[in-house]
Formats: sequence, structure tokens, C-alpha cells
Amino acid sequence: MIGVTPDIRTQQQENDGRPDAWAYLPYWFLPVRNHGLMVRAKGPPASITAGVRAAIRAVDPAIPVFKVNTLERVRQLGFWQFGLFGMMFGVFGAIALFLAAIGVYGVISYGVSQRTRELGVRVALGAQQRDVIGLVVKQGMTLAGIGIAAGLLGSFGVTRVVSSLLNGVSPTDPLSFVGVSAFLAAVAFVASVIPARRASGVDPIVALRAE
Repeated sequence: MIGVTPDIRTQQQENDGRPDAWAYLPYWFLPVRNHGLMVRAKGPPASITAGVRAAIRAVDPAIPVFKVNTLERVRQLGFWQFGLFGMMFGVFGAIALFLAAIGVYGVISYGVSQRTRELGVRVALGAQQRDVIGLVVKQGMTLAGIGIAAGLLGSFGVTRVVSSLLNGVSPTDPLSFVGVSAFLAAVAFVASVIPARRASGVDPIVALRAE
């Protein structure tokens, strides 16, 4: 018997696009040990699970019923490796972001602390504390902005390489780029403000004697 069925997508990541070509073969030609039953439901699929189980038991109580899922869930489980890769990339990305935050904070904070004598001289000459803090924050944010811009340019190039591994996420996802940039900018701001406040609050005499 030969026939044509409506279009159906299987083993495809997306629900759009042209479905792949498949053929149904008779059981005697390609027997399989595990069988499945597909039921079309009007409404929530979970609402008919008990009824289907009861109908199967009525036919043969010895038939076990397990792994009850929707077809969409079955399709998703067929691409478990993408979920694993996504989780791994997420963990590694979080670690990289944490290390980057530590590096940004450490570099900017150390650079400001090395300027204690300079800031003390400015205060001794009459500079207001807010002006000193504003100067340090401006310079620190300028350096952070240059670094973030360079990182964004590099990220756009790298994401093109791994775009084939992404499922349902754009290689240039604006939320990810904006979120990471804002987080690093906030770290740079804190790293500039805290040491600048500490340095500008030091007694000018003590600051001038600092080596």
C-alpha cells in the first residue's frame, strides 16, 4: 500500500521551514521493539492521560504505559545535547563574567589607590571632594568604556562562529550584550568611587608624606 500523509516535522529544531522527507515502512519490513501510541486531544493533553491508560488496560492489562509526553516535548527531548551545551556555555559564561568583574575592579581600584598622593595634593590645593571623585570616576569609566567597546566588537565576531550551536537565540542577542556591558560598567563605577572616596578623605598632610 502506498499513500501520502500531511506534512509533519520530526528531528527538526524549528517549527518553520520546509519539513524533511520521510517514509513510513510496514512493520514486517522494519520491525521495532518499542511502540508508541499517538492520541490527538482537544484541550490540555494531560486531561486525557487517565482515560487513555484505562482504555489500554481494557484491551490488555499486561501492556505497560510509560513515558507519557506531548509530541512537542518528545521533539525537544530529541535535542537534549543542545540543552546540555547551553547549560555548559551558561556556566562557563557566568564564571568568565565573574572573573572579568574581579579583574576590572582590581585594576581600576589599584590604579586609583596608586594616586593617593596626587589626590591629596588636589585636596590640599582646594579641590572639593566631589570634584576629585568625579575626576577619578570619569577617567575610570572612560577606560572601562574602551574595554567594553573592544569586548563587544570581539564578541560580535566570535558569536558568528558558534551561531550553528544556538537554538532559539540570536547570535547578537541585545539583552545579553546590554546586560553584560551594564554589569561591567557598574563594577567599574564602584571600583572608581570607593577608592576615590577613601583617597580624597585622607588628610592632605598624610597623603603628601605617602611614598
